[in-house]
Amino acid sequence: MDTALARDDKRKWKRKEVKRPARFALRRNFAICFLASIILGFTGANPFALSDNINASTELLHDVATEVPNTPFADASNAILQGVDTIKATTSLGLESSAGVISTVYTRVRNADNVGNALLSFVNSSMFDNRLSNSIIAAAGLSLTLLLFLFVSEILRIGSCRLFLENRLYPKTPLSRLFFIYQMRRLLASTHIVFLKYLRLALWGLTVVGFPIKYYSYYLVPFIQAENPEVPSRAIFKLSENMVRGHRFRMFLFDLSFIGWNVLSVLTFGIVGYVWLNPYRAAARAELYATLRALAKEKELPGVEYLKDDALFTIPAVVAPTVAPDVTGGGTGGGAVLETYPLIIQHPLAKRMHGLPIVGAKEHYPVLNLILMFFLFSFIGWIWECAIAFVQSGIFVNRGSLYGPWVPIYGFGGLAILVFLNRFNKEPLFCFFAAILLCGIIEYVSATVIWDVHHVKYWDYSGFFFNIQGRVCLESLLSFGVLGMVGLYLIAPATDVLLQTIPYDWRQRLCVLLIMAFGTDIIASQIAPHTGQGITTTLENTKP
Repeated sequence: MDTALARDDKRKWKRKEVKRPARFALRRNFAICFLASIILGFTGANPFALSDNINASTELLHDVATEVPNTPFADASNAILQGVDTIKATTSLGLESSAGVISTVYTRVRNADNVGNALLSFVNSSMFDNRLSNSIIAAAGLSLTLLLFLFVSEILRIGSCRLFLENRLYPKTPLSRLFFIYQMRRLLASTHIVFLKYLRLALWGLTVVGFPIKYYSYYLVPFIQAENPEVPSRAIFKLSENMVRGHRFRMFLFDLSFIGWNVLSVLTFGIVGYVWLNPYRAAARAELYATLRALAKEKELPGVEYLKDDALFTIPAVVAPTVAPDVTGGGTGGGAVLETYPLIIQHPLAKRMHGLPIVGAKEHYPVLNLILMFFLFSFIGWIWECAIAFVQSGIFVNRGSLYGPWVPIYGFGGLAILVFLNRFNKEPLFCFFAAILLCGIIEYVSATVIWDVHHVKYWDYSGFFFNIQGRVCLESLLSFGVLGMVGLYLIAPATDVLLQTIPYDWRQRLCVLLIMAFGTDIIASQIAPHTGQGITTTLENTKP
């Protein structure tokens, strides 16, 4: 019930005052927050429903244009639909494609409605020759989906709460905080609470009126778990109810205040939702939890003794001098300001998913070694391309835009990863996604230049899932991401150790010889482009 004290509390926070610091924290570490929201979104029941979302938004806009013709709404809807048609024509995303591994997975998941059913459908067709009945598949699929929801999706959601809570104060919060519950070894206990939460909501849903009340009563449960995953199930629900008492309606208005962004997300086919709304809303909810937590502490509500992770809300002024800088995120004692939450200090039993160097990763590579690794990556890329061509055609094809045993795009991609991403080598998840973006830019620009200059295609992803003009596609970018991680954490460090055993003068001579051979190959390929069956595809209405 609302007491005079609760009414005083309500006047202590306003939506704008909660959202303002949330936007600041989000912009300061946007890349990590954005990736966290994307990963969380892809752990849902049907993570590959992108084309369905686009089609649904398209149908909605078409209905608007039809129902209210000759109005500003109809004109705006028609303009957006024309823009979508233009984008589809110029990018050819291939959302309805069937080529490639990802297209096959995408189609199975989309048709099966969720990952669990798609996996069981694959097992049934490949191992049991479709002999299992639909009822068995449906029952098993429901069970598997429930397990994935409880042990993966909702656990990562708690980790997301933890990440956004830390991000309020610590500008270099790592993406690995998504796995906070796994780090803290509290998987079963946390899953038990999640199960009880949804069971209670389902039972309250039978009363209709009780569901919205209890929805906000349990609103803070994942945030309490994120702060202290050791809170017992008997206390966590009561604590959440105590913290939101007198604030439920104001919290409802707080959630309702994002409706403008939701509408804009629909009009942009979900793009605004993925890029801004989801991380913004998560950051704002973390700020709201911090606000309600402060009020609960001030009023000494029952159960606040479990809210004991003060380092989440006040940066520790003193850090033990014996702690290494890479563990604390920059703090070396003496009141140094931390940039990442000191997890190992506050929770000594936590698994160290951040703060320790990845095995093999190095901070710096000599210039000569980088040049030699460029040629090594180019050679590995050439072997990779030739092997794929051999598997597909059964004959050897000298793949690549040059005559020599190298495919430069792999070399430039690997070199870019070492130069630009090596400083972030303690964040493998961030490096993986950054490598995808970096290599995607290199591949797209390379394809554009080659196609415009020589009028030939050395690769063409038309028909592959999520391709842009056939120049890049999701499948190739994921391959670049995996190969980039192998290069960053394994090949480059091992190669550097090996090269250090070679005298400097010999490495210098080798670099000069390789650069001369590479330059000669470039000139030769400009005079007589390297083309042929299995190597290039001539562009329509042009000559190579």
